[in-house]
Amino acid sequence: MKQVLVTGASGFIASHCIIQLLEKAYLVRGTLRSLNRATEIESVLSKHVSTENLGFVSCNLEHDEGWDAAMEDCDYVLHVASPIPRTAPKDPDELIKPATEGALRAIKAAQNAGVKRFVMTASTAQHCPPLLLQLLAGLQRLCISN
Repeated sequence: MKQVLVTGASGFIASHCIIQLLEKAYLVRGTLRSLNRATEIESVLSKHVSTENLGFVSCNLEHDEGWDAAMEDCDYVLHVASPIPRTAPKDPDELIKPATEGALRAIKAAQNAGVKRFVMTASTAQHCPPLLLQLLAGLQRLCISN
């Protein structure tokens, strides 16, 4: 069975990716900044699909730890994680720098692990007006809690 690592597993887009992957019988490993949210995320996803082939690992875009282990035995990576602040940052680099460095960490670890395919999404959050950022953050909380 093929295994896919999905970064940012607590996010809105990632959750939809995970559901589709599980429906297609992939093994899925999701990254979370904190494994304290794993039960909550699995509970939400289990309302839509069997989570028997789902697991979680702890990784943070801003730290090197955990990325090599996360990629172990993965065939594919969907890099969906990107920082989305609750309020608009004063400096765009507050979003761009962690997103870029996190993507580079994930790419390097995937390369080291021999991952066959790496798919990366991008965030346009730095271009969003503050009200839209607040709306997106609220929508994400709503989707995760339901």
